[in-house]
Amino acid sequence: MKNIFAGFLCVCLCIAVAVFIPKVGTSNPDNDPTGCLVSGCHPAPVGEGLHATHSGFDCSVCHGDVVAGPVGLDDCRACHVEDLCDLVNLHGAGAGCLASECHIDCELAEGCTVTIACEETTLCTDDGCTTCTATTECDGEPVDGVYTWSLNMAAANTGNSIEICPDDLDLGSNELMVTDTANDAEATETLTLEECGTGECVIDVLRDSLPKSNWFALPLVFRIETIGIDPLNILTPVTIECNADGGGLFGLSSVLQTGKVIQPPLGTNTTVIWQTVIVWPTWITQSGGRESETCTVTVGECAATDTFELSYLPFFLSN
Repeated sequence: MKNIFAGFLCVCLCIAVAVFIPKVGTSNPDNDPTGCLVSGCHPAPVGEGLHATHSGFDCSVCHGDVVAGPVGLDDCRACHVEDLCDLVNLHGAGAGCLASECHIDCELAEGCTVTIACEETTLCTDDGCTTCTATTECDGEPVDGVYTWSLNMAAANTGNSIEICPDDLDLGSNELMVTDTANDAEATETLTLEECGTGECVIDVLRDSLPKSNWFALPLVFRIETIGIDPLNILTPVTIECNADGGGLFGLSSVLQTGKVIQPPLGTNTTVIWQTVIVWPTWITQSGGRESETCTVTVGECAATDTFELSYLPFFLSN
């Protein structure tokens, strides 16, 4: 009986010690549950700090259903890191216990670089959207990343790619930044927005030679690609003047425009003109013996000059 009573008393004493005697030691938790804000590392006064950089998002993304509610560490981790290893790598070796081996065994990523690749870095106000993609390499090897994007210092998106449209940009230069929070690396790219028609115009004639006959007029189609010509429509004048123009009989030019079709941009900033012409024979232009002709193509107020080889028809066809 005495042994039973002694055992019961021992159990009660153990419970009392565990409940009432202050703890003399404790292990640190995996992370600070009060969050990134209370720690003082990432202050967020109204309109500043994290509030400013996250201005593009709805309040509920961080605060949940309570607009002014506290933001915990898990709320930040939901967007920025996938696990605690990402959190350790994000803060680097200077974060004290967080980056040590006390709470989690992580190998800090070193020598990591992020690269941004955009379909287009210069847009005009009437263009379509462009897509930019981020990739990360650590010590020369591709690795998975956790990406957050900002445009002109405002939060824009998460994920390994982002779509940027002209309406998202300011006229002039815009800074696109991506941060790989898993590998503690970031990169920037400059995107430029121009008013359509105010940039340098470009004309490219996709042809190397001109067919020529000594006796017969020949039909031909010029494919002319243009950039930066605004407005461009069926009424926009297109002229093709070659260096043999005006030297032949009747004052005829060596090339006569007959009609055109305008192909509008299809997801690009390039407009294509299909220009039909008549190439006069050499007896009219008196250009026999020439090996090439230099022609100036003018679309609206934009002009470009190119030299074309003359490709004469075989004798039995030309005569």
